[in-house]
Amino acid sequence: MITAAVQKALDEGVPAVVVVVGEAGLLVERAEQALVAATLPKCGIAAFNHSVVRAGDSRAMDALATAQTVPMMADVRLVVLRDLQEGSDALFEALVEYAKSPVDSAVVVCTGTGFPKVRKGGSNWGVRLKNALKSTGLFVKISASEVSPPALATQHAKSLGKELPRRAASLLVELVGPDLGRLVQEVEKLVLFAGDEPVLSEEIVLAASSMVAEGQVWDLTAGLVARNPDVALAALHRALEQGEPEHKLLGLIGWQLRQVLEATDLLARGVPEREVQKRTRMRWDAFNRVKTLAEGGAPSAADVLHRLAVANRLMNSHRAGTRRVLEEFVVSVATRA
Repeated sequence: MITAAVQKALDEGVPAVVVVVGEAGLLVERAEQALVAATLPKCGIAAFNHSVVRAGDSRAMDALATAQTVPMMADVRLVVLRDLQEGSDALFEALVEYAKSPVDSAVVVCTGTGFPKVRKGGSNWGVRLKNALKSTGLFVKISASEVSPPALATQHAKSLGKELPRRAASLLVELVGPDLGRLVQEVEKLVLFAGDEPVLSEEIVLAASSMVAEGQVWDLTAGLVARNPDVALAALHRALEQGEPEHKLLGLIGWQLRQVLEATDLLARGVPEREVQKRTRMRWDAFNRVKTLAEGGAPSAADVLHRLAVANRLMNSHRAGTRRVLEEFVVSVATRA
């Protein structure tokens, strides 16, 4: 998935200097890969004319000197400068000057999450570099909001020869969080797990993405349904100590609570137990456990869904940290506070 600005540069010809920055690391990485792939055919023997330097390295300043060196037996020399956020003032001063008048025989691709924090009395290198490139190159700032995580997961699955339906993609995002790089990794795991299956269903997503023992997660869910915060928190902390990401745990809790709510609603309407278990796709032992717990009064569906939505939003923005948000969610549902 490449942004429109980068795609335009690829269609019209990569300019002499390209700067691509943003917190969406995966999109920045893919932009770099696409720009490099488009330029390398003009570089002859890559070992002679393609160099990669990190902005924080002691030899970073050499990158611009390399760009001004005549390419060896080729039309273009390609220089990639990564991790701009680690660059020094001296490097950016030189880069700004170079961007104003780049050489015709080189392509310089600069990438990173951003620029060093502007210090009092210092330069805003992002603004200065953007201004310098107005007529000589391309400056692209990529935001994570430019792409939908479920859409990215679906597209990546398609590129690997699999179909990932919308509901399954949304479930995957619930389980692993919205980080695009992590999503790509999880989709690739799903593809390997699915084998010859052409469709990555919700069942496959749950089976492959959940590294937490099902019984342990049901301990947590059972504590929430039974209004026992001690049991729920103990199960939560065991999962956290095993290194499970908070986003994944919230997704698993939410998924199981939805199963509980659906099961209790069907039972209340007189649907036979076997049919309820089949519809909710719950293991029979888990269903029996939930049925017994729910007899004491399951939590309100509207209340649970509201709390899940609030917790998910806070996890992506609250300064308190994802672990604290998850703990507060568990306690609030268990106590119905």
